[in-house]
Amino acid sequence: MGKHILQVIKSSVNLNSIKTNAVLAASTYIPLAQDLKSKIGNMNLRIRIAITLFKYCVLSALLTLNVVVRADGGSFIYDDGPSIDIPFDPEECLGFLSEGGSPLTRNATPESVIDIIKTVGGIELLQQDFFLETYPLNRRNVLDLPAFIKGLNYYYPRYVFGAHAFYDQMTKSYFTHNSTNIGSYIGMNQETVIEALHSLLSKVKILFPSFEFPFIDLFDLFANAKVQERRFGIMFHMMRKYKGNIFLCYLPFYYFERNYFLTEEEQDRITALLASTSPEDEADFQKKHLICDKLGFGDMRFIIAYPALRNPDYEIDLGAQITLPTSCALVKGLLGSTYKDKNTSQPTFSFTEVLDLGSVVETRQEAADKATEFFLASLDRLSAILLDTSLGNNGHLGIGIIANTKTRLSAFVYRPWAQAVVFKSKIAAEYLLPKTRRRYFVEKDNAKRFDDHNFNDESKATENLAFLEQQFVDKFFPYVLETRIHPGFVFVWTTKAIYATRYGEFHLGSDTWLKTPDHLGVINASPLLADRLDRKKAKGIWGYQSTVFGSIAFKNPKKNKDLIVEFNVASTIATRGIGGQFTIGLLVEKNF
Repeated sequence: MGKHILQVIKSSVNLNSIKTNAVLAASTYIPLAQDLKSKIGNMNLRIRIAITLFKYCVLSALLTLNVVVRADGGSFIYDDGPSIDIPFDPEECLGFLSEGGSPLTRNATPESVIDIIKTVGGIELLQQDFFLETYPLNRRNVLDLPAFIKGLNYYYPRYVFGAHAFYDQMTKSYFTHNSTNIGSYIGMNQETVIEALHSLLSKVKILFPSFEFPFIDLFDLFANAKVQERRFGIMFHMMRKYKGNIFLCYLPFYYFERNYFLTEEEQDRITALLASTSPEDEADFQKKHLICDKLGFGDMRFIIAYPALRNPDYEIDLGAQITLPTSCALVKGLLGSTYKDKNTSQPTFSFTEVLDLGSVVETRQEAADKATEFFLASLDRLSAILLDTSLGNNGHLGIGIIANTKTRLSAFVYRPWAQAVVFKSKIAAEYLLPKTRRRYFVEKDNAKRFDDHNFNDESKATENLAFLEQQFVDKFFPYVLETRIHPGFVFVWTTKAIYATRYGEFHLGSDTWLKTPDHLGVINASPLLADRLDRKKAKGIWGYQSTVFGSIAFKNPKKNKDLIVEFNVASTIATRGIGGQFTIGLLVEKNF
C-alpha cells in the first residue's frame, strides 16, 4: 500500500514547474529587442507553472519595463522594424529611460512608475478580486469516519482492545458548496479579470510585438486545479463494560498529506504551452510548495454510555462524548512541507526597486530573484490556507451527546433466520468550543479605495505609488490574524444492518455527516484594519456527506473471549461543501 501511495502522490501533479521567459521579461530591461531571445535562453530561473497561477496580475504590467523605447511623435519603433501607431506615448510613459547619464545612475520616479501602470491598465487589474474566499477547506475528523463508529451494544464480557489500520482518500476537496475547482476560490477566470487582462495584454503587445505567452489558456487550465487529501494509519481503541455502563476511548496515529492536482490531460496541455524543467527540479518544487504532509497523533475521544432501555427486542444507550485536542505532529515534511509558520506578516514589494535593479546588467538577476521570492512566498501563503491543517479539530475541544439503539429483526419478522439480524444506529451531536487561532482575510470594498486616489495628481505620486504597492502585496497575501473561531456543531448519524453468526458478521449501512458554518469573533487587528476586512470571505461554509459502507468480520470464539478480524470499506455517495471520501480498513480486535 505504501508504494501505491507514493506513486499516487508523485503522479498527482505537479502544477509543473517551468523556466519561463515571461518572468525574466517581467523583471529586467533588455536594451535591444533582437538580443532578447538569446539572453532569456541563457537565464536559469527556477520558475514553475504553479507560480504563473498566482502572479498573472503583475507579469504583463512589469513586462513593459523590458523595452527601451525610441519614439518619434506618436509612433513606436521596434528595433529597425516599421513604425506602429499606438494610442499612447511610450516616450512619455517610459521617459526616465531616455534621461542622460550613466545607466548606473538611472532612477525610476514615482511619477514614471505610475504612468507605466496606468498606461498598461494595471490599475484596473489591481481592482479585481483575486481571492474570492479565504476560509480553510472543510475536513472530517478521522474519529467521525463510519468505519470507527462501533455502536456501543457489545456482547463481549468486560474489555475490548483493538487496532484498526485504515487508508482514507478525498480525491476532490470542495472549495465552495458545489465546486471542486480552484477557480471558484481564486478569481482567475472571472469575466472582469479576463477583460482587464485582455486589455492589459493588448497594450503590452503593442509595446512588445514579439511577446507571446498563453495567459488566457493557462488560466482555463489552472482554474480546474483540484486539492487532494490522503490519510493512513492506525486507530487504537479500548472499551470497558462495567455493570451495563460502557466506557470507550479512541486515539488515532496516522500520516496526513494534501496536494494540488491536475489530470494527465491538463498536464499535457500545459506542457504543450510551456517548457518544463527537469524531473529533479519539479520534484524539489513540489516538495517545497505544492504538498503538505505530517505524521502524528490525532485528537483523543472518550465516550461513556449507560443503558436507558433494555428489553428482548429493543435497546437504547444514552451517553456523552468528549474530544480532547491532543493532536500533534511528530514529523513534518516527509514528502512535502508545512506552511503555517512561514511569512505570517505582510511582505513589502517596490516597483521602483525592481525597476532600478532591472535597468542595470549587473543587478538584473537580483531583480529576477526578488520577483521570484515574492511569488513563491505568495504561493506558500495560499498553501497555508488550502493545504496545511491540523491532525484533529484545530485545537478545539469537543463536547457532545450520543444515543445508540439496537433493534432485532425478529421483533417484526417471525422467522428463525431473523434472529441473527440486528439493526444498530448511533446519533451524535458535538459542539466544538471556540478558540483563538489564525484566520486569513482580504479587504472589502477594494474598488472604492481606488476611487479615493487621484493617480493623475503628480504631487501625490509617492503616496499613490505606496498605495498601489500595498494593494499589489495584499492582492497575493491575505492578512494572517489571530481570530476567535466558533466552529459550531458536528452531527453524525450512522445506521447499519448486521447479520451475525458464531464465526462471522456481515455489516451494511449508511452514514450522514453534517457540519454547521463557523462564525468569527474578535479579530486581533487595529480598529481601522478590522473594519476593512472581509469577514464573509473568511467565514467557513457548512459541509455535508452521505456515505455507504460495508464490512465482513471473522471471529475465533473462545470461552469469554473472541478474536475478531474485520475488513471494511466506505464510499461517499453525496456531498456538499467538503468532498467525497473513500476509506478501506482492517480491524483486529480482542475481547476478554
